[in-house]
Formats: sequence, structure tokens, C-alpha cells
Amino acid sequence: MNIKEKLDIFDEMCRNGDLGAAELMLKDWIGEAQSEQDTAALLTLYNEQAGLFRVTGRAEEAGMVSMKALSIVRQLGLTGTVHHGTTLLNAATNFRAAGDREKAAQMYSEAADVYYSLDGVDPYYVASLYNNLSQLQFDSGRVEDAIASLNKAKDIIDSAYPGSPEAATTRVNAAYYLMAADRLDDAEKELDEAFEYFGTEDGNSDGHRGSALSAKGQLMLLKGDSKAGLELLEQAKEFVFDRFGDSDEYKAICSNIAKLTAAGV
Repeated sequence: MNIKEKLDIFDEMCRNGDLGAAELMLKDWIGEAQSEQDTAALLTLYNEQAGLFRVTGRAEEAGMVSMKALSIVRQLGLTGTVHHGTTLLNAATNFRAAGDREKAAQMYSEAADVYYSLDGVDPYYVASLYNNLSQLQFDSGRVEDAIASLNKAKDIIDSAYPGSPEAATTRVNAAYYLMAADRLDDAEKELDEAFEYFGTEDGNSDGHRGSALSAKGQLMLLKGDSKAGLELLEQAKEFVFDRFGDSDEYKAICSNIAKLTAAGV
């Protein structure tokens, strides 16, 4: 199986918002990999399927698929490799999204152990670890810890990949946490830097643009500009629905807008 060719097709479909068709295609490829006993391809496909399930609001299904992927890691003798660390990181993020914080924390810790045991690991993986860990800390009410983890992620990604999509996404996450800490000027600075990417042609089609628009909308609301804030939230809602359908992110934005409208904002 030419897994790179298939992933290129899958990524293009996701960029175009064809998630339903992409999911069906993934399912067919998984069946093909199983028939051919191509376990290496199956590991990659399971990780992609888990990620797709998570962004479309099916975190529990994503977690189950991640466990299949971890089983293949062991089967292939990849324990302790970067493939193991990445699969643990993906699994932890899926379980966090499903609300299982204890399991997520355990898997983030295991992923960190793997990454820090490796020589020459791509800094992107370590930055991604801190980025995702910060979300678990934030969900647990540990806002300052979340900000500290995000700062580590920013330092790593800015050093290795300055101006990258990952650097912009990290800044959006930082803005959310800074708003929660009532540090609005710092949050605005992070979003201004993030939109240096999200304002480009590539950034306009990036799947994380919806979160960036939503963050900017919330900032405008907190600063007292309700009209601009609601307009940005409406843009975020439309973008997220077009890309991911009736996902958890879409529902959260809709709920936020409904509450604001009911309150007469």
C-alpha cells in the first residue's frame, strides 16, 4: 500500500471539507491494509481515523481507535520509538476530549518519557506535547500551569519553526488561557501574531482558523466591543460547520452565541 499517496488524498479532502467522503475512504483503506496484513500502514491509518473522529465530535470512538493503534505499536516492536510517543500523544488528546482526564494525564506522561528518552527527536513533537498538555491543565482549572506549558511550547516551536502554522495555533491557545487569567493585552498580542498567519491564503483555509476567529471574538467581547465580537463568532461558526459539520467545537460556538443573544449582547 502506498500510504504517502493515500495520505495526500486524505489531507486534500480534509482541507476541502469533504470529511464524510474522507471517512469512508479511510474505512476502505483500513480494510485493505487489514487484508494485506500491512500493519505499518494500518498504524498510520488508525491514527488518522482517530483524529478525524475527534474533530467531528466522536472522542470516545477516537479513544477506542487509539487503543488499536497502540496495540499495533507493540505488535511492530516500536515501543520506545517516536511512533510510540506520537501514538500516545494522540491517544491522550482523544481521551482528554472524551473527558477521561486521568487516562489522558497518564498517557501524556508516558509520551513525555518516550520523547525525552530519544536523541534528536523533532522539536515539533515536544512542542505538541506541551500544547496538548496545557489543554488538560486548563480543563482541570490549572490556568497558570496551562500558560506555563504553552510558553514552553511557544519557545520550542518559535525556535524550530518560526512563522509556522503550529506557531500560530499555539498563540491562539495561549490567548484563550490569557483571557481566562484576565490578561487581555497579552491575549491581544498573541492573537495579532497568530493572524499574521491566519490572514494569509494558507491561513484562511487552515482548519484551526475557526478557533482563531472564536478567540478573537471572545477578546472583542471582553473588551466591550459586542458587535465585533458577535460578528467574529458568527464567522467562526460558519467556518467550523463548513469544515467539520456538527462538531463539538461548532456546538460550543453556537451555545456561546445563543447565551450572548439571550443576554441582549
